[in-house]
Amino acid sequence: MKTFLARRLGVCGLILVLLVICTPTFGAAETKLWVGASGNWEDSDNWSPWGIPQDGDNAFLLQTDSLHREITYMDQNPYCSQSPTFGTLWLNALGQGTITLNHRDFPLLVNDTIISNGRIAQSGGTFWSNDLSVGFGLGSSGRYELTGGSMGSFRQHLGAMGSGILSHQGGSNSVWELRLGSSSTGSGIYDLQAGELYSDKVYAGDQNTGTFTHSGGSHLANDIYIGYQDGGYGVYTLSGTGSLEVRGKLEIGTDYGGEGTLNQNGGSLATQDLTVGYKGLGSVKQTAGTSTISRALIIGSESSGSGRYELSGTGSISGPDYTAVGMDGEGSFTQRGGSLSTYRLSLVWHGTGKGSYAMEDGSLRCSLFYVGDEGQGSVSHSGGEVSVTIDTPLGTAFILGYNRGVTTGTGTYELKGTGRLIVRDGYTIIGRLGEGTFIQRGGSAEFMITYLGHQYRSWGSYELSGGTLESGLISVGHGGSGRFIQTGGTHTSDALLLGYWARGQGTYALRDTGVLSIRGDTSVGNLGRGEFELWGVSFEMPPKVRHFL
Repeated sequence: MKTFLARRLGVCGLILVLLVICTPTFGAAETKLWVGASGNWEDSDNWSPWGIPQDGDNAFLLQTDSLHREITYMDQNPYCSQSPTFGTLWLNALGQGTITLNHRDFPLLVNDTIISNGRIAQSGGTFWSNDLSVGFGLGSSGRYELTGGSMGSFRQHLGAMGSGILSHQGGSNSVWELRLGSSSTGSGIYDLQAGELYSDKVYAGDQNTGTFTHSGGSHLANDIYIGYQDGGYGVYTLSGTGSLEVRGKLEIGTDYGGEGTLNQNGGSLATQDLTVGYKGLGSVKQTAGTSTISRALIIGSESSGSGRYELSGTGSISGPDYTAVGMDGEGSFTQRGGSLSTYRLSLVWHGTGKGSYAMEDGSLRCSLFYVGDEGQGSVSHSGGEVSVTIDTPLGTAFILGYNRGVTTGTGTYELKGTGRLIVRDGYTIIGRLGEGTFIQRGGSAEFMITYLGHQYRSWGSYELSGGTLESGLISVGHGGSGRFIQTGGTHTSDALLLGYWARGQGTYALRDTGVLSIRGDTSVGNLGRGEFELWGVSFEMPPKVRHFL
């Protein structure tokens, strides 16, 4: 962590050095109160007791009348050897007027800065404060505007009991800990339009409401938490040309009772891990922009977590090694456009989770697609294309009802409308060790090798009532129990096996308007039990039928 800050938070490191080598020693610290109207900081007549604040002094910019005061900060001794470090800088306008501190040049170094009701406008120079609190006090309203220069802090609290805003329109800000809505009554806003922000940890919606709007400039962080604690509600909106890079965790809805939302309407997001609904409630709405996730996308992580992801428009997600919709909690993914590319997609990773995927438009590409890994997973596919074709040394696999552990994996896939499903160069398994159901009411599906009821005690079912199905070899009741019921649509297969292995039980029922064409062999009961049922329909007889029982 320190290496990260030393490299990326150069402003903080530089100012820390200045604090050590450039701070003179004076006598006992005093509290200086601003008593003038608008004016310059270095004018001694504006202060009481008389004289400008010195090293270690507290500077209170207070007013109780209706005047609008503009105070311009200038270092009386602008060279490093004489720059003072003030104790507490406090801005608070208690009357009808306002108070603003303009910082245009020179270093301004403070131990503790409090903006209760007031504004600091920085257009140049260097500002450092160990602690910066904006909106400090019940009912307060504070503001910090950064348009140029550099600022840095160990801790920045926006909305510390009151309302606090940091408007970042230029320059750079380096902070170790940034909290928005840092108390149960506070409300904090960070508005990044241009410039650079370097942070170690960001808590948007710490204990109350926190809002981060990011339309331009860059933000480099180690970890970001949106909706951190119980009662915290956080929103991060990324749009325009904004660039967000998170080198560690990006969590939305961190703790129980916390709620967070990430809106991406443009810009670029790069993160190692994205968790939506860790222990609390989390949601992502992406309509544009790019999201690059290097390791994991998890939606509904812990048992109390609930996550929702909505992808539409031109938004794109790429790179996750694995995507889990419902780890131990509840997760849902709705895709109305855009693209998702991931190595492994699992709907429900563990037995306590529930996961659903609604595919309405756009494209989904993966190498491994597990629905009902060890819990309850379901897919509704009415439009767009799902392609399980990414080539890897391990091949590809599309599996419903993957595992049987403490909880049996249960996977359901419904294909309808104009949806298209393609599984090439790999296996389609409906009921591997668990229970799998595939319902096709329309659309098109292409499989290479398909198993229904793959292993002993597994169950697989395929219901075809509309659309088209192209399959290579299809084995119904391969080693477990399988059933294929066709009441409509068209099914073209290279080979059909029913009850192929010992303990396998397979049934194919052809009814109503269904059309079945088998180009190769048909095996009805090899080492297991097979049944082929015809209910008043005809089908194209395969060239060879073996093991008919």
